[in-house]
Amino acid sequence: MGDSFTPDQLSEMIIEDYMQSIREKSPAYITKSLVFIKMFTLWAYDKQFIDHDPAQSIKFLEQVDSGPKWVKSWGEKEAD
Repeated sequence: MGDSFTPDQLSEMIIEDYMQSIREKSPAYITKSLVFIKMFTLWAYDKQFIDHDPAQSIKFLEQVDSGPKWVKSWGEKEAD
């Protein structure tokens, strides 16, 4: 089996490296991953497993509201 994991092994660099490794995934996947990481590190900090929250400085992706899916842009053609 692999090595054991402890929350104190997390660092900003590890989280940023992970975020870089999933940058080609969908925005929803990235957001869900980041929410999980932030919730985990906040929990670990609250329970004093770690002495600081390494995910605190990690920012969410900027969300662009594209409007409802049923609204098509003027230049967009309908698929046949």
